[in-house]
Amino acid sequence: MNQTCSVEAPSSAIGFVWGADVTIQVICSVSLYKVHLNVAGLAGNNLKIQNNSEQIAIPSNGIYSFPTELADLAAYSIGFPQQPGAPGLNQTCSVVGTPPIDPPASGSIDGSDVTVSVHCSTNSYDVKVRLIGLAGAGTATGPILKNNSEQILIPASPSTATYTFPTRVIDGGSYRVLVDQNPLDPNQSCSISGSVPYQGTVSGSAVTVEYTCVTNSYFVKVNVTGLEGLGLKLTNN
Repeated sequence: MNQTCSVEAPSSAIGFVWGADVTIQVICSVSLYKVHLNVAGLAGNNLKIQNNSEQIAIPSNGIYSFPTELADLAAYSIGFPQQPGAPGLNQTCSVVGTPPIDPPASGSIDGSDVTVSVHCSTNSYDVKVRLIGLAGAGTATGPILKNNSEQILIPASPSTATYTFPTRVIDGGSYRVLVDQNPLDPNQSCSISGSVPYQGTVSGSAVTVEYTCVTNSYFVKVNVTGLEGLGLKLTNN
């Protein structure tokens, strides 16, 4: 254990011996060290980081120190009671680095200050589509949906299901879900039907856009030529 020792007053570390023993009182105390944070990548607000039971607020990237110093060999433990969020981006922060070069998230003081590296990354979320009313059968007849530039081919059955685009969208990023090709066999038309708009900004959670598909209807027309009499009647089905 690292300690610091000093001569206690009124004793003196320097003097003369005058015909008697000399007693010098020395007091030793355990050395104290600080726990520092090196924060990078922060783009949100309200980040709080904890060491043992002590919390500090982190407003931006940089170096921060916990007020309470720890004795040599004492334990430290870094946690994240509150991750960054609104009004900035929703993020997840964690301790990074490779021990023994970089201190881990928890450990013991070992004769010097500890600087823990923290990196924050912006969260990403799923963009989903809920389709209602599909009437076909098989993948080839299903609709093609697009989010931004990414397409997915939807199987025509089951009639109601939710599908997820493979690429997630980061918090604060935009989405734009469109029907690139309507279902075939039977021919249907799909239109936005839910409360979530087909385009917007991802903000702290997954987005589910709802489309309802209805089978198209068409007029049956008859072109009659050469009719001279009366009473012609035509039926369909």
